[in-house]
Amino acid sequence: KDKRLVAGERYTIFTVDREAPIRDPQNAQKVVGYLVKIYGEIVLNQVADETSGRGTLLELTAPVERGYFVSKRVQPFRRIKPVASEASVESVVVASFAPRGLLAEQDFVVLSRGSRDGLKVGNRSYVIRKGDGYRPRMERGPAFDDGFPKEVVAQLLVVDVHEGASVAWVEKSTKEIQVGEHAETRRGY
Repeated sequence: KDKRLVAGERYTIFTVDREAPIRDPQNAQKVVGYLVKIYGEIVLNQVADETSGRGTLLELTAPVERGYFVSKRVQPFRRIKPVASEASVESVVVASFAPRGLLAEQDFVVLSRGSRDGLKVGNRSYVIRKGDGYRPRMERGPAFDDGFPKEVVAQLLVVDVHEGASVAWVEKSTKEIQVGEHAETRRGY
């Protein structure tokens, strides 16, 4: 709203999911953020005034509708190399970008920790379970029972970091994971 549209420039088209806020796992009343879905880009061909113009839609991932937001261009893809973590950090998977309960390799998740906790782009995190894997118990949510040994079920790569949360890509998984899972980032790895 505070920037003028410029003919010939590329902009990102997106929406914000305000109906399903990401909440702090320790305090369900506290909203830590919202998922943003990027639909593609628009190149402005003409600018009529400060609030409207005409353009060409490019590289869309889904249909675009009136009311979607337009912002400065966001580079959606970049190559990220693993970086050794400078801190050991425990977090929780608080949201997913996929509209399904079970997640696996190639999915993106949101972790409850961010830059103020020591996470950086390129850090790896492990989804850890402690439980017996008995199906009826697992259906009630992720297992983290101290009476059992740890089991690594997925490896995550942190791809975007904010102050209190991070976005991670599921690099590898041996079992499906879900929102609520426990994750650990180990110092030096």
